[in-house]
Amino acid sequence: MRGISFVASLYVAALCCLVLAGIGSYATFQFWSDGESALVESSDPVVQRYVKHGQTGLVPVDVTYVTPAGRIDVPAKFFDQKDIQRLADGEPIRIRFLKSEPRRIQFEDSPEPFPWGWLAGALVLMPLAVFAHSLLRKQTRVLAGG
Repeated sequence: MRGISFVASLYVAALCCLVLAGIGSYATFQFWSDGESALVESSDPVVQRYVKHGQTGLVPVDVTYVTPAGRIDVPAKFFDQKDIQRLADGEPIRIRFLKSEPRRIQFEDSPEPFPWGWLAGALVLMPLAVFAHSLLRKQTRVLAGG
């Protein structure tokens, strides 16, 4: 019984790695196909108050995305303390956002990498699971006397 649960866990781990690689590559594809570059600016007076009082964690700020096609206002977009400080200093933040969903952004100075690790994990675990499964079948045949 332990052998079958080991083989099943290998198959499940390989499937999980494959699903996570697919999710990551789909997100990368979305930003590549539907994304648009922009600069984030804030005219929200609350930004100065967050910096003054040392707000920690994610805070909602009204921002404007400045694109070559025009300006897009995004209310209550969450940013962390480092980005709030940059907005308060008037420093623009370069992002890539989805045109169909402007709240989803990717910072251009640190884009999401392609999920090579998950894909490599799936490519290693799946043959290992198939090999372990074949060994388990051989062992079962030998024990059954066939």
